[in-house]
Amino acid sequence: TSYIFASLRDAGQTVFHAVLDADEDILRQRIQASGEAQAWRLANLAEYRSSRSWMIPAADLVVNTGCQTPSAAARQIADALPGP
Repeated sequence: TSYIFASLRDAGQTVFHAVLDADEDILRQRIQASGEAQAWRLANLAEYRSSRSWMIPAADLVVNTGCQTPSAAARQIADALPGP
């Protein structure tokens, strides 16, 4: 993934890496309440858990979506974006 960010930056693009995060219990609840790709999403929770070890430190912003509404999370991201 750092290769992707480096390539974008090399191309002159500004990269703002926001991670939408929630603890695993909340993710499981959301997945089980959804009718969309439940088996695949549940099967990939372990991969997400292991990816957190590099995603969280590499992020410009980590948004805990477990304790706020989607609109509040979007506002937090919009407020954190760098200016022009």
